[in-house]
Amino acid sequence: MIEPAPSYDRKNEYENRNKIEAELAQKYDKRANIVVPYGKTLSFAGVEGQLITFGYSTAGGFLINGVGASSSLIFTVSSFIVSNGVSNENPFEVSGGIVKIKTANVGVLTAANISVANLAAINADLGTVTAGQLNLTAGSYVVRHGAGFGTSSDLVMWYGLSSVAIGSATKTNGVFALATDGKVYYGGSELASAAESFDAYISAETNGVFVTAPDTAVVNATVSASGGTPSYSYAWALISAADGFTPSGTTTATLSLSQAYVLGSQSNTETWRCTVMDDEGRTLFVTVIFVAGSL
Repeated sequence: MIEPAPSYDRKNEYENRNKIEAELAQKYDKRANIVVPYGKTLSFAGVEGQLITFGYSTAGGFLINGVGASSSLIFTVSSFIVSNGVSNENPFEVSGGIVKIKTANVGVLTAANISVANLAAINADLGTVTAGQLNLTAGSYVVRHGAGFGTSSDLVMWYGLSSVAIGSATKTNGVFALATDGKVYYGGSELASAAESFDAYISAETNGVFVTAPDTAVVNATVSASGGTPSYSYAWALISAADGFTPSGTTTATLSLSQAYVLGSQSNTETWRCTVMDDEGRTLFVTVIFVAGSL
């Protein structure tokens, strides 16, 4: 029978170890199993006072305890096999001193850093992703996703030239953008939603007036706006060559042009554009060609 080892003493460490090894060699064949009865433990003592103890837990499981400040349990293997009594599973592999988890079902994972070589390796429902941004580049363009980024930290999506840094992105310097207030911008202007569609049109017009000289011809057009966000502003501008008309009401919805005729068989033509803007800065343009003359 193997006698229990005395308490640790550096002086008799090697003597005790050699004695136990000799007794084990006499009592057990290397092909035989070592059975530790329930309630007993099998321990291995280290030269620095460490102690690794194998035994059974009170719940009936297998228990490994390490005692000592520098105690450790080291497996030198190429794979770690877990058996359920029917089949062996191989969830781990060791390569280059690194333990790799091949298969795992993790309830809660907390990690300082997770690096994935390819996003295709992730197959999951990513319900919440925080503290980060997603940038997808195609050619010279990039689509950026994030939680409040850009010059004013007011963007959640932006698409435009990749040469524009993420910190320099604005609502209007890309192809399109989605702001934190839910508004969409395209080509530098805000897009109106279906509920607030913005429209401008000619609601009244007196044009193509010919008078019998001597007389004065007056032509006019009124632009009306609807939708968007009232109130509206109007600004008329001549976009063709001037042809003698005298304008009135260039900052109102109605523009009037007058021309005095002394002789007959004369005519004048000018093209004007009205810029209509609502209170949110949405802009529309209405163009009118005015014609007048004398008989």
